[in-house]
Amino acid sequence: MKMEKSSATTPLLPVGHGIQDGALIQVASTKNGISLWLLKDVFYPGETIHGKMKATFTSQMSVRAIKIKLTSRAKAFWWIFNGTQMVPICASLNLAPTIESSLQEMIPIRTNFVLEPGQQYEWPVELTLPQSLPSSFSFKKWTNVMREKTHIAYTLTLLVEVPGWMDYKLNYNLKVHSSPVSITPVSTWLRDQKVAIA
Repeated sequence: MKMEKSSATTPLLPVGHGIQDGALIQVASTKNGISLWLLKDVFYPGETIHGKMKATFTSQMSVRAIKIKLTSRAKAFWWIFNGTQMVPICASLNLAPTIESSLQEMIPIRTNFVLEPGQQYEWPVELTLPQSLPSSFSFKKWTNVMREKTHIAYTLTLLVEVPGWMDYKLNYNLKVHSSPVSITPVSTWLRDQKVAIA
């Protein structure tokens, strides 16, 4: 969901977007004051995610944009014997195109707005998951020396772009279950995508 952009020097805050705080659950937060609140914590392919991004900072911040991004990725790790020793192998695949939306951004582009310390800011979160996704999972056994895990992850990222400084981020892995009506096992999904892992 892309909000209307503002030419003012103060942020345009969403008001009355129909989601009451009492219906939301906090699913993630960071030490720098950003939190994610959703209506639920389990989703199905094609379903729309509804919630809020909240932020309260301890100092005044000059911000270029507030953005949200959804990445869908599969990673597999395994070992093979090369004749003399076991070698770790990694393969990764983007399951769907990355979805990115601006929750607040100034016009003209590349100008900044100010967030004041101690004030709570809120932005509505609304993103639709791609159709026909395999279920998310994380396989914790047989992790490699880098302690990476074989997994399918759908990562929702909240981003506060701070020019000239490190951006503030919150990453949250969504729990996505294949629909009981049109279940998509991982093996079937890979076959349909003509993906071969050697």
